[in-house]
Amino acid sequence: MAAFFTRRFGSEIVDYAVNPFVAGIYAGDPTQLLLRHTFPQLAALEQAHGSVLRGLAKAGKGVGRRRVVTLRGGVQALTDALATRLTHYHPGAHATALARAADGTYSFQAGGAVRGPYTHLVLALPTYAAAPLLAGLFPAAAAALAAVHYPPMAVVYSAYARAAVTHPLEGFGALHPKAEGAYAAGSLWTSSLYPDRVPAGQVLFTTFVGGTQYAAAAAQPEAEQLAAVHAELATFYGITGAPTWQSRYYWPRSIPQFDAAIGPARAAVAALEADGIVAVANWQAGVGVPDVVRHARATARALAAGAPA
Repeated sequence: MAAFFTRRFGSEIVDYAVNPFVAGIYAGDPTQLLLRHTFPQLAALEQAHGSVLRGLAKAGKGVGRRRVVTLRGGVQALTDALATRLTHYHPGAHATALARAADGTYSFQAGGAVRGPYTHLVLALPTYAAAPLLAGLFPAAAAALAAVHYPPMAVVYSAYARAAVTHPLEGFGALHPKAEGAYAAGSLWTSSLYPDRVPAGQVLFTTFVGGTQYAAAAAQPEAEQLAAVHAELATFYGITGAPTWQSRYYWPRSIPQFDAAIGPARAAVAALEADGIVAVANWQAGVGVPDVVRHARATARALAAGAPA
């Protein structure tokens, strides 16, 4: 990605636009991520129109700005609703020991019981969870999946009294150029997006510490992270006083990186379609929830119709 944008727009665009965007959205490094996997539409637009900018201008005609939405009760409402509609649902039962019978059907151990037989296996798993499940039957595919990189990420939530924050917070948030030496990759202005997420008279920041370029910060103790995030927010947004509330969630493995390892992983799973195995996880469909939902629905329709996924 870095080489693609540097050749066309210069290094400053990479440092101050591409790099912060990639770090904030993908927890990645544009010198490592591959354009054809991360932004395949850009390469396609250039091929079709002879220029990235010309292609974007033509593709954007008549397209309104996307709405930013969430679900009442948070995104977990989606998985809770799906769980209520599953015929066979075994929460907390970790799938292990995949086996294949002579007729080609699959079974596996989960929660102390054998589940199956099944004609198809759909992997709604990160690669590091799918790899050991496949290792016994498909070792080459398992090795390709295990090579996918997931950098660590800490998500810090900081609430302040609205009166203590001088910045208007009119917008989505801010992403930080690595070239400026920021501590965090960026912050969402969560209360600006979803005002009912905080009590009246308060604001909430969701700050991302970590990813490929900020991995050392992600590994710091929680107390150090909370203090560093507060100090940076206070500087950037003119905040006086301490947070009214702070919390952190740590992901030792966060977002799959669409670098040189992702192509072999996807190719390995594509080869398993002949054996009745498909994948619907974000490393296959794209890191956004809408991408995963669209891909999973298309896969489900294909399987129901008896066609290749």
